Amino acid sequence: MKRRLQHADGWIAPPQSVDTLAAEWASFADYLESTGRDPDAVDKVALQYLHLEPTTDGVEARRKQRNVYGGIVGEARTVEEASESWLSGSVDDVKATLSAYEADRFDEVILHPLATDPAELDRQLRLYRDHLLPEYP
Repeated sequence: MKRRLQHADGWIAPPQSVDTLAAEWASFADYLESTGRDPDAVDKVALQYLHLEPTTDGVEARRKQRNVYGGIVGEARTVEEASESWLSGSVDDVKATLSAYEADRFDEVILHPLATDPAELDRQLRLYRDHLLPEYP
């Protein structure tokens, strides 16, 4: 593991809250500094899952998202755990979380749409394009 970390040029964080990832990054950055590496020279990337609901009602969006997440999570994880780690809420809630990643100096956030049906995947990608890409190209 140490050998891999010595040569790493990026960190792709798993889907977690911004606060959790900030703590994990601090630990990783400390390790890099202890080996003489500059943490700012390493790409800081977050992976996130998102089923975007085009609504301003966060409660309604989360209800619909929980239904989708429930069909995807396995036995080792509950829908509640997934909902805490994955992006959720209204379009504005999602934008606020993306802004928090930006404020925490993530270089990129990779959004993975949660869809198992091709038509729904197409719908999700259109929603990403219409609601998120104008602000986060």
